[in-house]
Formats: sequence, structure tokens, C-alpha cells
Amino acid sequence: MAGAGHRLKRRGAADFLANLRVCGLRIFRVCPFGAARRARNQHHRTSVAIWPPALFNAGEGAWDLFQSTQNGVYSANRQGDVVHKAMTTIKTNHNGIGMTSERTRARMIERLRAAGITDETVLAAMAQAPRHLFIDEALASRAYDDVPLPLGFGQTISSPLIVARMAQFARAGKKLDKVLEIGTGCGYQTAVLARLAGAVYSVERIAGLLNQARLRLRNQRIVNVKLKHADGTLGLPDAAPFDAIIMAAATRAAPAALCEQLAIGGRLVLPRGSNEQFLVVIERKARGFTETVFDAVKFVPLLPGTT
Repeated sequence: MAGAGHRLKRRGAADFLANLRVCGLRIFRVCPFGAARRARNQHHRTSVAIWPPALFNAGEGAWDLFQSTQNGVYSANRQGDVVHKAMTTIKTNHNGIGMTSERTRARMIERLRAAGITDETVLAAMAQAPRHLFIDEALASRAYDDVPLPLGFGQTISSPLIVARMAQFARAGKKLDKVLEIGTGCGYQTAVLARLAGAVYSVERIAGLLNQARLRLRNQRIVNVKLKHADGTLGLPDAAPFDAIIMAAATRAAPAALCEQLAIGGRLVLPRGSNEQFLVVIERKARGFTETVFDAVKFVPLLPGTT
């Protein structure tokens, strides 16, 4: 009986720690060395995957609590300024459509590898971003197919391969502190970039799209993103310079304002052209710009102004 009482005492303490709340936030039991442990709650079965720790820099100081969110558990320690972030992949049924399974996303990642995506950091971000939550429910069965999908407002969500390629070109194997996205759209690419950079600034000219994206990103507790309803051709000079700028709409020539907002060594990744478009990477050097042209793509045109 003494042994049973001891086990009950230990279990009670564990339950207390697991449900402890600070300022309304549920705190999960602390894991040694910042590693993530398997967690459960009464609604979902969860499995934990570690994101590359180097991607998450606290900036103003490392977090000192574990926050339970709708889509994940954020863990932190005080080993320097690096925040170790563990996300849970929630295995739920999206109205009967098994598009949230790890197997489905794993198949997408293998297709991306086969298509030439070699940056494991980008692949990890793609594996974690829930594309099915950024599209209409009626299209969820195609969420992880390598195809663009309609969003409304005459816009589309880019295929996973295009998102991964542009992210890989933008990173070029380096850490990104600050990124500008031209064309928030549904917020999917924004969510991927948020896993790759310390801060993401995203501009969208269509207010209706921006409001939808803001809600989706907020529901996922993505906090290192700043959204703005503005003319994307002008960029965000007040927040410049940027380590990378990614354009999700095609233009005949790279906007001079965006080139000037690149940091030295920064890259502008854009689709260039009208009827015939190509993916282009422009890199800012100390004495000018270099340009590399890649294969053909198809994007909606970049338009000035706002709606």
C-alpha cells in the first residue's frame, strides 16, 4: 500500500504540473535540456516533433515557460538566446479527410526532395506548416498535392514545390533574421517563412484575403509575423533592410523600391515576366546586384494599389 500511495502522490504532482496555469496559459511539465516529451490531453492524441533549434532566436530574451496552444506546445529554455521550439502534430480528422496525417505530409516531403529541394531546414518547415488549414474545406483533400489551388478574389495558393523553391533560394543556406513577403494571400507561405526567419513582414493589397490570413495565423499562435494592408510594389521601407524578399506575384521588372530594401547579401526572389514568366533571384552585393534566372513559372500579376 505504501508503494501504491507513493505512486498516487507522484501522479498527483505530475497532474498538477501538467495543468498548472500562469496568466491563463497552460504550462506543460518541463523537459530536461529543452527536449520535447510526448504529451496528451483529453481532446487530441499528439506526437511531438522538434524543429531545428537554430531557427528560433528570442531576440529580446529567451522564454521561460511552456505554452499550450491549439496546434502545438512551445518549449523554451535559457541556453543563450536560442529558443527551442517543439510543435505537436495533431492527428485529427478534417471532416473525415485524413489530410493531417504525418504519412500524407511525409509523402509531400519526399516529392519535394525528389524535385530538388535539398535544404533540410526548409523541408522541416514545410512538414510542419498545415496547408489544409489555409484553403477552403472543400479542397482539403488536395491540400498536399503539388498543385496551386484557388483562394477566391482571383488569387491562388502556390504549389508546395514553388513555396519550397522560393524559400530555399531566399535562404541560400543562411539564417534569415528579417524577411519581407509581397502578397500574403491565404497565409500559407507566411506560415512557412515564420518557421525560417526571426521576423516576417507580409504585405497584401486585398483586404479580404489579409483578414482571412490574419485569423488563420492567429489561430496557430504564430507570433513573429507582422501583416499590413498596403501596396506591395512599395515594399516596407520603414522596416528595411531585409535579408530576403519573396514576391508571390509576377512583374515585368523587379520593383526598384524592393531592390533598395535588401540588405547587403540579401536576396529578392520573384516571378518575372507577363505571358512568359521565369523564377528570378536578385542578390544585392556591396557594389551592385547580380541576377540568376531559373525555370518557367506561372503567377498572378503584381498590381499596384489596394482593394
